[in-house]
Amino acid sequence: SSEARFTFNIDRGGTFTDFYVQEHEHGKVVKEYVFKEHHPKGKEGPVEGIRKFLQQHTGAKSDKIPVHRIERINLGTTLATNALLEGKGIVTQCSLPPGFKISFESKTKRGLTSL
Repeated sequence: SSEARFTFNIDRGGTFTDFYVQEHEHGKVVKEYVFKEHHPKGKEGPVEGIRKFLQQHTGAKSDKIPVHRIERINLGTTLATNALLEGKGIVTQCSLPPGFKISFESKTKRGLTSL
C-alpha cells in the first residue's frame, strides 16, 4: 500500500505527553511533527495523542486507531526517571536472560547502584 505510515516517539510525563512523529512514504521520512497532549488524571496521553493525530492526518473517522498506519512506537517516561533521580522509587529487581548485558547506574539515597 502507498499509504503513509507513522513512527511515534513519545515521552509520557506526569501531566503532558510529548510527541515527535515521523511520516514515512516508501521507507523515507517525508514529514515531521511535534506536539504536546495534555492528559488529565485517568487518561492515557500516548493512546489519546496517537488516536487524535491519526484522525487529523489520515482522515480516520472512528475512535478505532488505524494500526496499519503505525510503523513503530517508541515510548519513554519521565515518571520513572524522575522517581529514580529523586529516590522515590521502590526496591526493584531486574532479571535478565544469560548473555544479556546491561549497563546502568543509579544514584540513590543509599549510594551508587551499578548493574
